[in-house]
Amino acid sequence: GGYVEDSTFAVTGLSSISISVGDGGDAGTDDSTKGGNGGDSVFSSLTAKGGGGGGTAANDVAATRNGSSGGSGGGGAGENRTTTGGNGFLTQGFSGGGGSGRFTGYGGGGASEAGETDLAGYGGDGRASSITGVSVIRAGGGGGGGGNNVAQSAANGGDGGGGRGGGLSSGQVGVAGTNFLGGGGGGGGSGGGTFLGGYAGGSGIVIVRYSPVTDQIITLSRLGTSTKTFPYSQSLSMSTSGSDGTGAITFAIASGGSATGCALSNSTESATITASTSGTCLLRANIAADLYYNSASSSSLTFTFSKASQAAITITSTSTRVGIDLTLISSGGSTGGAYIYTKVSGNCTISGETLTPTASGSCLIQSTLASNANYLAETSTVTTITIASSNVSASITLQAGTLVYRQVKTITAVTTVAGKVTFKVNGKRLAGCVSRSVSIQNSFTVTCSYKPSTRGYVTITTTLNPNDPTYIGETTDTERLFVYNRSGTR
Repeated sequence: GGYVEDSTFAVTGLSSISISVGDGGDAGTDDSTKGGNGGDSVFSSLTAKGGGGGGTAANDVAATRNGSSGGSGGGGAGENRTTTGGNGFLTQGFSGGGGSGRFTGYGGGGASEAGETDLAGYGGDGRASSITGVSVIRAGGGGGGGGNNVAQSAANGGDGGGGRGGGLSSGQVGVAGTNFLGGGGGGGGSGGGTFLGGYAGGSGIVIVRYSPVTDQIITLSRLGTSTKTFPYSQSLSMSTSGSDGTGAITFAIASGGSATGCALSNSTESATITASTSGTCLLRANIAADLYYNSASSSSLTFTFSKASQAAITITSTSTRVGIDLTLISSGGSTGGAYIYTKVSGNCTISGETLTPTASGSCLIQSTLASNANYLAETSTVTTITIASSNVSASITLQAGTLVYRQVKTITAVTTVAGKVTFKVNGKRLAGCVSRSVSIQNSFTVTCSYKPSTRGYVTITTTLNPNDPTYIGETTDTERLFVYNRSGTR
């Protein structure tokens, strides 16, 4: 029979489709009855024509001995008469064999080649298809029947269900075409004046292989969260909407993000997303096909990985004086890089980590750590560097005479600025002489009564803490003095 295959046939919705499977053609039963055509097989608007019947041998009527046209043509009869094979229908099959001067029948046409016209009379081969997942040949032509001469044996059918012809003289038994392969039946034979009837063709077959019938839409509706700062790892809680099918839903990274190395730990809704740099990662949801719906992918949602802020920076070196450079020191930050110092305003210059005062007063500066792959740049708050004058001084004046054990001496300190003066002996503060005020009202002079409590060498010092924060206190040491024993009685 004819062979039709259409891989683009469209079916919409769940509509009904008319299907019919053609029967195999009837065998010729005597020398005046040729083989019948097979029935058509139909799927909606697609029709595979039934195969043409073969001609009969012992009747001198041309229409009877010639093969009939069909999906593939039937083979012509032999018996030393001129016969023609039937024609195939369009591209569904090939013609049957025909000729003259021989007693054996000619082969029926197959779906991929014509029936043979030589002495063998083989049926034409059918056509191979893997529509079921396995390659199968269908619609082979039937073999020609044998003649009176034993040497003129019957022929085999073509591959694809074609039946072998029969022959009385050769003792061969014919074979019908194979049902559901659409093969042609074998031709009948004769011997000693006796006619052997032909063999029926095989029934047709309709095979339908279909894809899911309807497209569907799936929407990735939420990620759970869509941003994360360094470190670049975040567990998600994704969900979808809009899909109609029952296929498995999975989640994946889509192309187009700006971050490097975007990845999901697995394909579930609770996967963890990671990246190796800051930037964006795009995610999509996928739903697999089922019996009624095609697979589908959602449009993407964006997840953003950002650089983190650094820990706060603090400038810890905050005072100097005119003429003395200050080495700047900072703490904090997160990158471990070098601090960069900048002047905001004031009486100084900065080179690298060195601040040089240009006048007493103050200088406002900031400290910065640059950004890197994982952290933003960080800058400290504006910090005030106090710059003291270079001419702050304090002096000590002692009463004339020597220091005597248990005898009071007056120590006098004269300063150049107002502030608080503390007197010490051998590093210990003298009682009643701590934070003594000096100002313009007392001519920047303050005294302390010192009654030595030890004998031997002592060192007397004064420490000035100026009231003006632009000055730095200065300590003045005396010469080492000797405390003598008292002379005479008390």
